[in-house]
Amino acid sequence: TLDTGIADLVVIGSAFHRFRAEAGAELRRILRPGGWAAVFSYSFHDLPLMNMLFPRLSSLPGMSQRIERSWPRLPISELYGTAEVETFTYLQTRRENWEEFFGGACSGVEAPEREAPEFPDFEKINRECFDAFEEDGRVSIEYETSVTIGLPTAQT
Repeated sequence: TLDTGIADLVVIGSAFHRFRAEAGAELRRILRPGGWAAVFSYSFHDLPLMNMLFPRLSSLPGMSQRIERSWPRLPISELYGTAEVETFTYLQTRRENWEEFFGGACSGVEAPEREAPEFPDFEKINRECFDAFEEDGRVSIEYETSVTIGLPTAQT
């Protein structure tokens, strides 16, 4: 519903992996000529905790389908086209207790609802993985935040 060419800057925070194919064209449409786009994203490093957690979670009956529906994994070129972009990366570590860790797990759109039959298994898997790696009641989660900026080009 936004007018064409209305925005000087589009900022997308940790959500681009969830965008559908038509999103790139829409974002370019609302940008004025010469407008900028910035995409913030994150990825986990080769972290034993996540290497244990993610395969176990994907074994839950509805988890794979929810991930498939909510992570279309739109290529960044769908936004920027052939434009040159710059990407800056920042390594980060979070230390989380069980409540923070599981609260984060429950906040994802892929997580089952608390009333869902698979929720107890979801909680159990998270708890087992947390317990396997916790030290002093906390786990360390290493990840990389990336910021990609550029001037999107028109797609042909």
